Amino acid sequence: MSKQLPHALQKPLAQELKCYQQLLELSKQQLRAIGSPKKTATKDCAEHSPDLDALQHILDQKAELINQIVHLENIIQPIHRKLVELQEELTEPARQLVDEISMTLKQITALEAKAEELLTQQFQEVKKELGDVKQTGKVVKLYSSERIYRPRYLDKEK
Repeated sequence: MSKQLPHALQKPLAQELKCYQQLLELSKQQLRAIGSPKKTATKDCAEHSPDLDALQHILDQKAELINQIVHLENIIQPIHRKLVELQEELTEPARQLVDEISMTLKQITALEAKAEELLTQQFQEVKKELGDVKQTGKVVKLYSSERIYRPRYLDKEK
C-alpha cells in the first residue's frame, strides 16, 4: 500500500496543475479586461471604465476553478500527510508537478498584484476627476446663484 501512495498523488496533482494553468490564463484575461476600457459614449469616461461584463464573467470562472482546486487539495492533503508519516519521498513526476504548480502560482500572484495596482490607479484617477467635477459644480453654482438682474415682466404672446 505504501508504495502506491507516491503514485496516488500524481493524478490529483496533474489536475491541480491544469486548474492553476487555467487560473493563470484567466488572470491574464482579467488584466487585459482591466487595461482595455469598454467603449462608452465619451472618450474620457472610456479611459477609466474597464469592461465590467467581461470582468464579471472572468471572476465567475475563476471562482469555479478555485472551488475545484479546494476539492483537489482535500484529496491531496491526506495522501501527503500519510507520505510524511511513512517518511516516503514524492516520485520524480510528482515533484515536477509540484514545482510547476509553484511556478504557476508565482505567475498568478504577480498578475493579481498588477491587476490590483491597475485598479487602484484607475480608482485614484476617477476619484480625482470626480473631485474636479464637484469643484466645477461649486463654481457654476456660485455664478448662477448671484444674479444681478431679475426679470420682472415677461412678454407673453397670445
